[in-house]
Amino acid sequence: MIQQIILVLIFIGFQGTTYGTNTWRTNQRFYMTDRLSCSCKYKQTDGFEICCNWRKEFRLAEIDSAGKSREVREFLFRNEYGTAWIAGRPGACPFRDYVWGKDGGKPMNYTNWRKTPAPGDINEAEWCDLGVIVRDSPPAKWDLVRQDTLHHVLCELSN
Repeated sequence: MIQQIILVLIFIGFQGTTYGTNTWRTNQRFYMTDRLSCSCKYKQTDGFEICCNWRKEFRLAEIDSAGKSREVREFLFRNEYGTAWIAGRPGACPFRDYVWGKDGGKPMNYTNWRKTPAPGDINEAEWCDLGVIVRDSPPAKWDLVRQDTLHHVLCELSN
């Protein structure tokens, strides 16, 4: 009987916060996937879908100001996450253009690279296979990594 009560309480506690087997950590602006019983890491393409499929007004996070960068850093730090996918990706011109979004996104007007990507770091053939993650250490700095590497997914409410 006690086991049944505990199972019901667990189910009720997670109801409304799950997406598949994911739960979410939130500060009511940012939402981070936190899958139970595994590492809960995804490819960037999965991240775009997870955010928009969970709720229509969600998207993969876009950090477009220093203030928002600080908010993301605080959120990652409070929730003990080291990295997370954000919606950045390379644009058409290698080592110069970066955009927000999945397909034909808007140009970035703010960047915060840990190390500015340069031709010596990445060859042009790999350029289109890259995406942007945010790192808690150093604080809220960005890295360009292959889209198929695994990281947590940082969603935000669309404005």
